[in-house]
Amino acid sequence: MSMRKHTSIKYLFLHVLLFILGFVMIYSGYHLCDYLQNYDKNCKTYLESPEFHTRYMKYIERLTLYIYYVENGYTTDESSLADLDEILKLEYDHNNPGYKLSNEDEQENFEFYNYVLNVQPTNFIYCVQNTITGKTYYSPYWKMLYPKDINKFNKSIESNPAYFVINTKSGKYTTNANKNYDILNKADLSWIVESLSGPVFDMNTANWEEYSYIMYTAILPDFPNVEDAFHSDYVHFTEKRNSYNMCRLIFPASSLLALIIFILLLFQTGHHKVNVKESEITRTIYLNSFDHIMSEIACLIVLALLVIVFYMVRNCFFSYNFDITTLLLFILMVYVILYPISMGGVLSLTRRIKAGTLWKNSIIYRFGRFLLRKSSEFFTHHNITYRITAILFIFLCIQMIGVFLYLYTDSPLLLVVVIFASYLFLAGYFLRFAIDLGVIMDGTQKIQDGDINQKLPCDSLTPALQPLCEQINNISSGLWVAVEERTKSERFKAELITNVSHDIKTPLTSIINYVDLMKKQPIENEKTKEYLDILTNKSWRLKTLIEDLVEASKASSGAIKMNPQKLDLVELIKQATGEFDDRF
Repeated sequence: MSMRKHTSIKYLFLHVLLFILGFVMIYSGYHLCDYLQNYDKNCKTYLESPEFHTRYMKYIERLTLYIYYVENGYTTDESSLADLDEILKLEYDHNNPGYKLSNEDEQENFEFYNYVLNVQPTNFIYCVQNTITGKTYYSPYWKMLYPKDINKFNKSIESNPAYFVINTKSGKYTTNANKNYDILNKADLSWIVESLSGPVFDMNTANWEEYSYIMYTAILPDFPNVEDAFHSDYVHFTEKRNSYNMCRLIFPASSLLALIIFILLLFQTGHHKVNVKESEITRTIYLNSFDHIMSEIACLIVLALLVIVFYMVRNCFFSYNFDITTLLLFILMVYVILYPISMGGVLSLTRRIKAGTLWKNSIIYRFGRFLLRKSSEFFTHHNITYRITAILFIFLCIQMIGVFLYLYTDSPLLLVVVIFASYLFLAGYFLRFAIDLGVIMDGTQKIQDGDINQKLPCDSLTPALQPLCEQINNISSGLWVAVEERTKSERFKAELITNVSHDIKTPLTSIINYVDLMKKQPIENEKTKEYLDILTNKSWRLKTLIEDLVEASKASSGAIKMNPQKLDLVELIKQATGEFDDRF
């Protein structure tokens, strides 16, 4: 009892440990997939991520439009900066050429770009120089790092984590940004060049001028300003990268441990220890009630439960927005539901394999055995099955002929006549079969009643039943022979017993008579008298036994007619006790 309890505790402990490791494996696998879905596995820093390049390009686009607005005479209006959310919704989309802005919308866009580039703390710095007028535009952080000294920036440009410089007149540019994500493509570069190379109205000369620019942009190292999108993306990427690096170690370790424990559970499941002797322990495979369900049905039950849970999870997942904590709880809840279903199915499969019932307890196996048995019966009794199959085939052919005739002649009456004839043919055959079967049953009934000389008319029966009829006639003949032989044997045995008994009784009578004569003679020796008494008793006993043997022989042969009478059992017991009263 203690050993079984110890085994159950160990089995439960393995399940709990596998459950925990499975959840750790799923959680770490989720982080790995989440990272690899958004980033390349070789993307080790935020500056190599597509998020950074998209964000960087977006700021370059905003800077391009900001310079365009400034060169066209737009100035900031501090009172219009109150509702930045509305300004953000009206941000110009250069990918949508059909989008038209009113003057009011353009002013709001300019206010927004000025706020993002010059007012709000940001990690994006810029310097744009008009090569025609010499006018230069700086971001506030540029002025602090490189006080209007472009040459100083050019000397230190290689030390910047990310920079982008372009000459809109020649279209040439230089950058250290990763180009693997195709962010700085020809379409974006052409848009920048075209936006900063178009005609601009010069307020000083009151003329439209064709300007060109040199645009310098860079990113501050380590993203010191925490209020812009670069820093938020950087923190988000760093968290995901750290989780990815940690999960790269946790996932294979937990997977390996889970696999080992899973294999241990597979070896452990189903084994039940039974004590045969004190020094010997045997193992048997224990199957629970679910394991006795047919294999295909059990598999369908497990799959149906998994599909139901899958669709419930799918609907919940796409119906709600989960944060990381809620998502973790949701994954844990789903795992708690899926673990017993999936593990129960796998362990049941293992127990079935160990016990050898996986195949034998399947519907396919049972159906195959049924077909094999029926086919064996079909070919074993071919003298009947072949004929019935041929009759059914002829019946089907007649019906098909009727259908073809109906299709060619379009005569329903002809179809009805042919089908009626086919059914008449089938009914006639089976009615004759039933009548002949009734004849055989009547004959066998007479044989059963004792008329063993009864013979069945085999020649007039259906050919399929003629072998059966001949076999019954042979049984009748064999039975008659057996009865005759038994009667002769019984008669011989009775005669033998009678003759032998008569032969024994003749000398026995002589012995009894001579013993009686000897007892009448005067004998002085007491020992001799005692021997004569013994001879007398044994002789009469032998005579009684011979007479009983003769009576038993007559009774077994039926020569003695029994005359049953009622017996008073109480009176019989009283007589028996009275006769043996002295001995009692």
